[in-house]
Amino acid sequence: VTINDEPVRITISEIQSQIDRIGTVITSEYTYSGSATSNASKRSFWGLGPEHHNSMTVYYEGTIYAGYNIDSITIELDKTDDIIWVTLPQTAQIIDNSIAYVDSEYYDDRVCPLDPDTSTSLLNSSKTNELAQAVNAGILDTAEEHAQEIITETLSVFEGYEVRFVDN
Repeated sequence: VTINDEPVRITISEIQSQIDRIGTVITSEYTYSGSATSNASKRSFWGLGPEHHNSMTVYYEGTIYAGYNIDSITIELDKTDDIIWVTLPQTAQIIDNSIAYVDSEYYDDRVCPLDPDTSTSLLNSSKTNELAQAVNAGILDTAEEHAQEIITETLSVFEGYEVRFVDN
């Protein structure tokens, strides 16, 4: 690359400095909401009496973030062909999966009381299920696409250099 017939050279440390400004790259977000229910029943009087029931439904919402840790991205500079090669890890990672309790409904028969940990168990299993759905919906692929866009834009300050991504 030349400006006014003078070669312009950049260094790998200048490129890395630009990349470091990004910080953790959260490039994809998946929001969800739903409900989960637990039902139980029990017979009173040593199993001879009428059946008693309880149930709990919890309502929740959450957000899953996916992206890359900047420290896991490697940069190489091809000064001959003026190419900045960027290698991302093979797949993006889940940065955070936060779920929040919104509300609940329950019916608690005193003969068959609810376990105090029922709502926590329901939220934890829902969090795991929602994560699987997010991955199946392509959150990690979207994170990779967005990371490439962000990195390309960030490195565009180095005029005359092309940014390319190494295929994993």
